[in-house]
Amino acid sequence: MRQQRKVLRWLALVLVFGLIAAGCGSDDDAAPADSSTDDAAPADSSTDDAAPADSSTDDVEDDVASAGSQPDVNGDGKVVIGIASPGDTNDGGFYQSFVDGTTAFAEAEGWEVVVSDFINPADAIVAIEDLARGGVDFLAVGASELQDGIEAVACEEEFSDVVFYINAELPEGQTCYGSAADFDYEFGYVGGIMAGLVLEREGATTAGYIGGPELAFSTVAHESMEAGMRAINPDFNLVVTHTGDFNDAALGIEAAAAMLDQNIRVIYTFLGGAMFATGGSIAGAGGIAFSAATNTCFPGSPFGGSVLFPPGEYLVGVLEDFRDGKFQEGVEREFHVGIDDAVGVALCDASAEEQARIDDIVAKIGSGELDPEAETTGS
Repeated sequence: MRQQRKVLRWLALVLVFGLIAAGCGSDDDAAPADSSTDDAAPADSSTDDAAPADSSTDDVEDDVASAGSQPDVNGDGKVVIGIASPGDTNDGGFYQSFVDGTTAFAEAEGWEVVVSDFINPADAIVAIEDLARGGVDFLAVGASELQDGIEAVACEEEFSDVVFYINAELPEGQTCYGSAADFDYEFGYVGGIMAGLVLEREGATTAGYIGGPELAFSTVAHESMEAGMRAINPDFNLVVTHTGDFNDAALGIEAAAAMLDQNIRVIYTFLGGAMFATGGSIAGAGGIAFSAATNTCFPGSPFGGSVLFPPGEYLVGVLEDFRDGKFQEGVEREFHVGIDDAVGVALCDASAEEQARIDDIVAKIGSGELDPEAETTGS
């Protein structure tokens, strides 16, 4: 296991410094001139001060994390960041966000970025292994669809000189990779608040949701959206379509056309590569589309609002820790609505009253006064 290897390396360093000290003279002179008491136990230290043989791996992890091996983990004189994505990293949304933020940060630091995208979850293990063998120091997995792959690879001996990270929840007890996690119920619910306000403005009662495969997180996204809408008006309804593919634009456009034919004009496109094409078809027909993940409130955008959960912004914060030697595998960094500005919603043309209502809900979620999961599930 990676932790055991790190323990053995740490104990080996202690032994080496001890032998050097023993051969260099008296106890007073035992410590090398440039070594600190934090790095090695001096020859005359008592057993109370020395690291015991059964010291916890948590302590060793802390020592390794601050030992200066980051960011050039494999010691080849350069820093390479690997990106593994299940989707299209040119989709203008979720998957591209993961790459764009990393690329901008890496260029500023003089690092390299290597991208492997369109990875089928069934091929995740092989794809992540191939990327890890390419000389990367830090391997970032873009979404939970590939979690089985990182689970299988991160603890392997062969990849002990690669640091692993995923944009997903960290399983309990997992110490071979780190993560950043957001909370689907939170941003889904506030997305429903935004949709409800637009329905209210438009004098409509039904909104639409277009997703890709019917996965657990996609189900949470539309269930929490509907709960948020009904917090605005209990008579509001949500029509849901799963196309089966986040990236197939033809399927997204077809689903949007079916909704527009039912006079559903406020539609959330919870998609990847198909998002912009689908949003454009909605806007072109006079509807109001919402985007997923990144803020698309810019001139010429087809979207009237965005539900924000941008993985690229999470990763940049993590890479700052990695640059500074502070990143730790086995640690999950959380991003919450009402606490972290990156997560929430942006209603592009919000009135002062609409923005105030959104801000009120966001503040209540951040303070814990309002629990979106409980509001959604009734538990």
